[in-house]
Amino acid sequence: MFEKKNVENGVIFNNVLYLAGWAVVCDTVEDEIKTIFEGIGEELKKHGTNFENVLRVTVYLRDLHDRERFLNKYWEKYFPKNPPARTCLEAGLGECRAEMDFYVAVPD
Repeated sequence: MFEKKNVENGVIFNNVLYLAGWAVVCDTVEDEIKTIFEGIGEELKKHGTNFENVLRVTVYLRDLHDRERFLNKYWEKYFPKNPPARTCLEAGLGECRAEMDFYVAVPD
């Protein structure tokens, strides 16, 4: 039987937390990336999980070069071993320069 539960910032489906559209407008793209990771960290704690349980991340960047310039530094900080699957795409994002979606395993 499938189990779907809506939560404040996403959906939990069969013990996987789906968090979509995490974005913030800051002065720099580096600050946006840092702030997204900090916010996701807090959200994961609310659900009894952490960055070690992140399965997949989709990253949208206004400028794909920001992957090497800024994203990878935070990626290595938050995922020092066994990083999740990642897709990076260049996209028109309006005011923000970075947006991320996370799929995270949640313990019973």
